[in-house]
Amino acid sequence: MIAFTRIAIAGCFAAGLAVAQQTGGTTAPTTPAPTTPAPGGTTTTPTTVPRTQTPSTNTAPTRLPQPIYITGDVKLVDGTEPPDRVLIERLCSTNAVRSEGYTDAKGRFSLQLGQSLQVVPNASEVMFTDGTQGFSSTTRNDIGGQQTADPYFDCELRARLAGYRSSTLPLAGHKAMDSPGVGTLILFPILQTDGMAMSATSASASKDARKAFEKGVKEAGKQKWESAEKELRKAVTLHPKYAEAWLELGKTYFARKLFPEARDAYSQAIVADPQFVYPYEGMYQVAFEEANWQEVADNTERLLRLNPYEFPAAYYYHGVAQYQLKNFDTAQKSLEQAITADHRNRNPKTHYVLGLVFVQQHDYRAAAESFTTFATLAPNDSQIPKVQAILDQIEKTFQQ
Repeated sequence: MIAFTRIAIAGCFAAGLAVAQQTGGTTAPTTPAPTTPAPGGTTTTPTTVPRTQTPSTNTAPTRLPQPIYITGDVKLVDGTEPPDRVLIERLCSTNAVRSEGYTDAKGRFSLQLGQSLQVVPNASEVMFTDGTQGFSSTTRNDIGGQQTADPYFDCELRARLAGYRSSTLPLAGHKAMDSPGVGTLILFPILQTDGMAMSATSASASKDARKAFEKGVKEAGKQKWESAEKELRKAVTLHPKYAEAWLELGKTYFARKLFPEARDAYSQAIVADPQFVYPYEGMYQVAFEEANWQEVADNTERLLRLNPYEFPAAYYYHGVAQYQLKNFDTAQKSLEQAITADHRNRNPKTHYVLGLVFVQQHDYRAAAESFTTFATLAPNDSQIPKVQAILDQIEKTFQQ
């Protein structure tokens, strides 16, 4: 009877949890999901892990909140200026990590929340989300569907620079008419890593190459992708080993979903400076969009070898890739590392995928725990009814 019920669980799992891989409403290329013989000779197909969650068509149109301008600065713990421009990120429990923009060379920032696109949104932002597009004037809390008139009630700012950990600044209660100053973010150095946040190749760039690079980054910040591409192309023509310019060029292609071109630019950045960490992040993002699971696995591994501290989302994507490659033990380890790194539970999907891994390992008790945690953290997720069906079937298994 247990073997029969396991077949039923696997069948429910395969039929009920398959989710189309879509980005922006367009079906992305997929690879055939691996098949696994179930007890009794039945073959089941593991679910395809979603790259993005498609918003419900019944969701009411959202209204953007009144623009809120903020200013502040970033300092190292010893009070000195950071060694490079620093990315400012906004973290919210409902919409998770959003890139807001960069500091200037002195570590100062002046931003308009929700509108600055100084960098192309990365893959970790896509996954750390409940599917909400933008911010409405009444923001839903993930826990219990609580409503609040403060769009940033559960948000905070942090700085991102490889090799450092950041303090945070709360945004709750910050109104449009308030003083824009939010304070100082402090960067604390972490253990030495092999990867570098800055490329050594930038120092040898000519004045003209640097000028083209800076103009290209500025144009990208305005989403003028073709103009940005032109300037960044000029920068790498003048200085072919300009790894940072190749990286930014890759981002302009990625923003337009020109994935082969983005891959080539990121590859050129890696050739120019193999220790520069950010091109590896770009490479696995491209591979994920194309459902090239082996490439996702390879590039997340390379990134985590260079810097295992500052890219926690890479553990998640590595786990997803290993799941798709049927390396379930490796997937389990990576996803558990992702959960450890995600101490604020910004990515409930990690528990969901871990549950899928446990199902493939026939560890149904562990699967039930993971699915239950997922349901608790993301009670409004579209997968909840299907997950509940699996939990019901698992419960029946242990009652027999």
